[in-house]
Amino acid sequence: MTYDTWDISHSKAGPLINEQLDGTFISYSRYSNDEVEPIVMYLEKEGRWDEEAFLAEEFVMYFKLHKEAKGKNEYVYYQVDECGDDVEVARVAGINLEVKLKYVKEYIAVKKLNLLVFTDEVINDTKSIDELGGNKIPWTTIKDSDFIFSYALQESAGYGLGYKSCAVFRGKCMMRYNDKDIQHLWKLRDSGYESFIVGSDEDGKEVFISCDENRMPNLFTRQGDEPYSLSPVFFKRDVLSKYFQAVDKYSVQDGYLSGPSWGIRIDNDRSDDYVVAALVDLGRMPHREQLHWKSFNVLPPRNGFYSITTFSRWFDAIPTNCSVAPDLVFKQLYIQVNDKWRTKYGWSLFKELAADDQYHFETLHLMGQENDQKEFDGLIQSITKLLIDSLNEKQLVKAIDSTKPDVLRFLSERNIKELKPSYIQGGITKFECFLISEGLLDSSVVKLLRKVQDLRSSTVAHRKSTKLDTRTEELFNFFGILQNSDKVVLFNLLNRLNERLKWLISIIE
Repeated sequence: MTYDTWDISHSKAGPLINEQLDGTFISYSRYSNDEVEPIVMYLEKEGRWDEEAFLAEEFVMYFKLHKEAKGKNEYVYYQVDECGDDVEVARVAGINLEVKLKYVKEYIAVKKLNLLVFTDEVINDTKSIDELGGNKIPWTTIKDSDFIFSYALQESAGYGLGYKSCAVFRGKCMMRYNDKDIQHLWKLRDSGYESFIVGSDEDGKEVFISCDENRMPNLFTRQGDEPYSLSPVFFKRDVLSKYFQAVDKYSVQDGYLSGPSWGIRIDNDRSDDYVVAALVDLGRMPHREQLHWKSFNVLPPRNGFYSITTFSRWFDAIPTNCSVAPDLVFKQLYIQVNDKWRTKYGWSLFKELAADDQYHFETLHLMGQENDQKEFDGLIQSITKLLIDSLNEKQLVKAIDSTKPDVLRFLSERNIKELKPSYIQGGITKFECFLISEGLLDSSVVKLLRKVQDLRSSTVAHRKSTKLDTRTEELFNFFGILQNSDKVVLFNLLNRLNERLKWLISIIE
């Protein structure tokens, strides 16, 4: 390096516009010096706006960074990894900007540009050099191929501020790019492959196989019955709990699990306690996700294999609706009821959920643990929200024919004001009156809905009490709460609800 001055000023890091004295446009340059380009941009204080430092747009777009405000003139730049988690890359506070070194090194390596770091410090003092106990240092320059710095300690001109001495340090240094610094950070891949249990040997020892597709036999290269790419790998059903608890990042559907930037096929249309995945698909998840799944990996049960639904889809290439897991069947029937109801009546039986309530539908699932009161209560809350709170009460009331004798009798028995449907209280009662008006009443449907509503309203903590009031005891016996685990109660309830949803479909087809 031959000179210690800056190649580009921080205040001139932006575009350069050349024009004549009369304002005639001459030329435009992206930067004031075409031989250098900044990583950090700077805007001076102007009007009501404070000075600001920020990363160059190309750097931001290369790493796909997202900028989040943390306070006045404070920001953090995040990169999102394939697990959907934020990774801090840079932080700004005022005009101070810090960037993780590995990102800078990769950036200059892919661009094949060296990084110049400039410094220019001048410190003035009201004391003389003698008063400070120092000695004058003449203007001195040290340099090499990758740096040049100049420094001095001299008497100050004062600048009308009473300064008697000043220290100066100015120069620059170079960080050369290296192709070895390219770590592919632009995609932030969480690499690695875990081994999973696919069965046991003749001695009963667990057999582990890597989920690396390049290290496993496939359908055409496997020998005999050896494990291969499509071998079923079994997991406890709780493996999905993590994903149900973060619906903003994950989606668990019939046969598929999707994350922020990944997804795998799953076999979840099952009535047992397992979720099954193909060995090869496990390797298509981020390594951190593989570790999560591995913690729930178990030996396949005797004669354990894919469900009929999954086998038909994957191996026979036959489009197949879910038919076994009551949670998946419930969601399927719920949608069908609304679609068919809309076709017949012109309006939906169940109103569309608000955005904040969508999770009640998306996260409805079978339980993995035998007893978990918090999870059980939350699932009962979701069922009630979907089937009772979402009843289209306004349209139900409008569709009731109050001139029919059975309807008048119903309104009279319940002392409804002026015998008008509009004075009916409660969505279930309005639905019951509508069914009577249509000549379709099935008392078992109404009874089940009322029991579900009562279950949400009652405290499930009573199950551990030795004394139950008559009403609560009757309710718990209806659902088998005192005799069964939470998991079994929910499983049976969903099956009962599915039968009622099938009945609704049958009466409107």
